[in-house]
Amino acid sequence: MLVLSGLILILLVSGCSSQQNAPSQQPGQNTGAQVSIPTPRAAFEGYRKALTDKNLDSFLKYVSTSSIQGYESKIGKLDQNSFNTIAYYASMLPSVGNVVVVTENIQGDTATWAVSDKTDSRKTGTITFVKENGQWKLNKEQWTQTN
Repeated sequence: MLVLSGLILILLVSGCSSQQNAPSQQPGQNTGAQVSIPTPRAAFEGYRKALTDKNLDSFLKYVSTSSIQGYESKIGKLDQNSFNTIAYYASMLPSVGNVVVVTENIQGDTATWAVSDKTDSRKTGTITFVKENGQWKLNKEQWTQTN
């Protein structure tokens, strides 16, 4: 299996159990207007829109605390420059319109999607979500490509 170029993004998005650095901002605690994220789909679409728009403040509203901690333990403080790099790699992932949710499993405050790219059946992935303070947040997005 070949790992997509976007896997670099995955390594950054994945939550980290160790906390070398405290996150610079908690999701949902930034100064912008609060958003309602009632479903994993809303979290996914908001997260991807924030990446497309290169909007760090919005991005922080849609990702889990552990994801932010994971980013910062690997790259240091998540600022606009490091976020632009993340957004660049995210642009290589299947577009929102091409992501097909093959299965969805919601158990309590966690959800997992098995996904595929409708334009390339060799690309499949897993997207996980967690509920924080009643809002769904993207925790990890991982894609692989088979030959």
